[in-house]
Amino acid sequence: MDSHFERDSVDSGQVRDRANIVRVTSMALLLSLILSWRAYIPNLRIFDMSPVIELLGATPVWADWALLILNIGCVSWLLIKPLQPVPAFGLFACTVFWVLQDLLRFQPYTYMYVFTILLAVFFTAHAINALKIMVASVYVWAGVHKINATFFLDLFPGLIEPFYKFPKEPSLLAALIALAIFTVPLFEAGIGLLLLFFPRQRRLTILMAFIMLVVVLICLGLDGETWNLIVWPWNIYLFLLVFALLAKSASVDNKVRFGFDTATVATIVLFSIAPALALFGWGHSYPSFKLYSGNTKRAEVIFSEHETLTGLPNNLGQLVGRARRLPLVDWTAHEFELVVYPETYVFRRGAKGLCPYLSDGQHALLRIYDQPVFNRIDQTYQDFPLCAAESN
Repeated sequence: MDSHFERDSVDSGQVRDRANIVRVTSMALLLSLILSWRAYIPNLRIFDMSPVIELLGATPVWADWALLILNIGCVSWLLIKPLQPVPAFGLFACTVFWVLQDLLRFQPYTYMYVFTILLAVFFTAHAINALKIMVASVYVWAGVHKINATFFLDLFPGLIEPFYKFPKEPSLLAALIALAIFTVPLFEAGIGLLLLFFPRQRRLTILMAFIMLVVVLICLGLDGETWNLIVWPWNIYLFLLVFALLAKSASVDNKVRFGFDTATVATIVLFSIAPALALFGWGHSYPSFKLYSGNTKRAEVIFSEHETLTGLPNNLGQLVGRARRLPLVDWTAHEFELVVYPETYVFRRGAKGLCPYLSDGQHALLRIYDQPVFNRIDQTYQDFPLCAAESN
């Protein structure tokens, strides 16, 4: 009788945990949809779409709005009734269609949000275990991919520059800050390893995840601007997910298990194995959680000397520097709150959306920088005519 009561208590506790996780995830997803809504209405965009299936790139305007409203409705439904399969499936179907229509929308946080909801709603018995593997894998690979010269010497110093700028002359403070920067990837990966293999250290894991959250939000907000505000809900969601998964005392029953059930196998393949392929240059960067790693391709539009920059649409001219260059990452963050998907196909297709607005488009260039070498910050690049027709 007592064992039956305990089992019922555990089951009801897991249902409550899954419901809370879906609510937190749905709120983060809803905020991201609200912040980036323009990315889902093609006729309002300057940055062009990069369809996986060409036929899906042209849908009626009413269908675009209907799909956006439908998806927001599904997410709102999950906030109220978090374990309902109908809105979860609707969310999944809408998101798959959106990604096939435009790769720019395949952001790492969207990937995580949708997968979290699918696990919690449809895989009741193994959801919590699979979610622990997912979150731990994301922390591990996000940390590992930051172990490169560009992150240490360029990206992170740039993030903290409003607070501290490294002097030309060496100093003790500069050395301490440099040492702290070098520990960031190890600290982040350590959170994932603790979550996976040391469940008894749950308080330490939660504390480290909270410190990581504070560091990230401070770095993103140091300049007082709201650049890429959409990643704030993602980082808060990540911490709350760690807290929800580890809030209870560790026991034999809630240790991470690497079984052969569908939820666990799918999670290991997508979040533990697939990101490792990026170490060898295989696969795309964002599904490997290389956002803010400094270890991705990048691109910029280079305007001719005769181009009238004040005539650029959507106030894009204010993003162009003295060298008459427009980084695509700034363009898409300004237009949609989405960081450009760092792949050549998306760069070339998306940037062409600017061509109808240029007076001297025939001399505009798209410069694509290759992924930097592990131990160097300089990148090789290729220049392409921005407005030339694509070759087959």
